[in-house]
Amino acid sequence: MSDSNILVWCIFMGLTVEVKVGKKRTIVIPKAIAESLGIVEGGKVILRVEKDKLVIEPIPNAIWLALHGEKIAKISWREVEEASIREQEKMHWRIKE
Repeated sequence: MSDSNILVWCIFMGLTVEVKVGKKRTIVIPKAIAESLGIVEGGKVILRVEKDKLVIEPIPNAIWLALHGEKIAKISWREVEEASIREQEKMHWRIKE
């Protein structure tokens, strides 16, 4: 069976999408699925084989996690600014020495 005849089935929230495998076994993830899972061009995914199925699991990047990930702490802009000033003062004194 040639690569062009292999079909990959993606199951997403009850939606089944058939995509064709291209040259060098590349697949294109439909835009709606990629966007909802935070998969972007240049991003990384984990490929895993479970029995006879291919599982593609996105690895969220820091920006995606900041925007969409679970919030585990709360910090105000004032606290961020104060920490930034303290770190800059430390760097300033190290440079002077």
